[in-house]
Amino acid sequence: MEDAALARIRAHAGVVQVAGVFNGEPAIDYDERKSDDPSAFPAAIQTMVAGTKNYSQGGPIGSRTSRMRWECFSIGSSDGAKALGDQIIAAMEPPATIGPVRFGHGFLSFERTYPPETVGELRIFRRIIDMDITATY
Repeated sequence: MEDAALARIRAHAGVVQVAGVFNGEPAIDYDERKSDDPSAFPAAIQTMVAGTKNYSQGGPIGSRTSRMRWECFSIGSSDGAKALGDQIIAAMEPPATIGPVRFGHGFLSFERTYPPETVGELRIFRRIIDMDITATY
């Protein structure tokens, strides 16, 4: 599911339009930003915060409900982190099928914008988005 979600976001036209680029792809990665080069911003980190199998009285039913997090970063102003977060939400809210994974509607469960912080030479602006997503695969 995580790989399908990442592929889905990287292919979303709105994300492609606003995200920075790293290795020829939108700068959305697992667990860490891959580059501090200004061309790689805005960027986002995707993480699985929690995930569980779904069950009926007969046992597992073949779907999972997961809370996924995207931590969005921009430099210069918070505009890039906000725009990237908005596009990630737009990518994950509607149902979609990516390969063998069928996503239901995604539901925004948490968002927060943080004050800027200085990391090395960069002034980083950050926005966190959590979504509850059900997928069958």
